[in-house]
Amino acid sequence: MVVALMHSEDMALQEEMMARARRILADYPDLAEEIEPGIEFAKGHYDVVERFGRYPHRNKALGRESTAEVNPIHTSPLHLTLILEADPSAN
Repeated sequence: MVVALMHSEDMALQEEMMARARRILADYPDLAEEIEPGIEFAKGHYDVVERFGRYPHRNKALGRESTAEVNPIHTSPLHLTLILEADPSAN
């Protein structure tokens, strides 16, 4: 369920995804080493939707205009967490 929510552009669903991910960690603290990387991965998705209101790399395929804030790295097929790491203005 968390993975399905992660791919939504709806911020409410992103919030739900993060809450569920944190609940999983709370319920299984002995698996933190395995769970925490997944939460970081999910947080990268959350951060992109929070910042742009959508996944910019989908703009072309969905016929959407890119805003001035979206640069070529945001529209590339790079992993979403790399988008934020590579763009100092994202932090």
